[in-house]
Amino acid sequence: MVPRVHRQLLAVTTEPIDDVLVEAALAARTKGDVGLGIDLLAEFAGATKGERMDEAAFVTAQLLEADSPFAI
Repeated sequence: MVPRVHRQLLAVTTEPIDDVLVEAALAARTKGDVGLGIDLLAEFAGATKGERMDEAAFVTAQLLEADSPFAI
């Protein structure tokens, strides 16, 4: 679940929320914040059936793999 403060920040935008959530998740992945990235993508999946669902699913899989004790 995305913390309330993050939800408030994401609400202050003129861009579609779909793009903001995916871009924020990609930024979290780059910074190594796996938990935040997964939370943002879960929020995205619950908020939309947008065009970026395939990308969101792929990035979610990458984040889960990075967080796995079996990652190489």
